[in-house]
Amino acid sequence: MTRVVLDLHHQGKLHAVLAAGGSGGSAIASQAMRALPIGVPKVLVSTMAGGDVAPYVDSSDLTMMYSVV
Repeated sequence: MTRVVLDLHHQGKLHAVLAAGGSGGSAIASQAMRALPIGVPKVLVSTMAGGDVAPYVDSSDLTMMYSVV
């Protein structure tokens, strides 16, 4: 997923990323989002946002929102 996201960004076809998922989907999506440069909007709606989000966000400008389920 990371390679696809970076390729789309370099081609000018990706201007923002929005993803939703549980623990597995959040891990995959956040890895791809963190690979993008600072300034590209990134929002991850996740059931994991209610706890420690450091493993997903790290030192990036990724925004996580809790999904009410």
